[in-house]
Amino acid sequence: MKSHSHTNPSRNDVHSIAAQARLLASQNRQKQQNRQLSMLYRLASEVGTEL
Repeated sequence: MKSHSHTNPSRNDVHSIAAQARLLASQNRQKQQNRQLSMLYRLASEVGTEL
């Protein structure tokens, strides 16, 4: 059997990386939505409108 300098990721590693990617994407979407809502409320208060 040949020895490789790197090892192939196990199935669990691949699932863990995919789960981390999903979590990061979800967190980024939430942060973006919060920024958008903050801007909306700020703009509404500047023009004197309540949401």
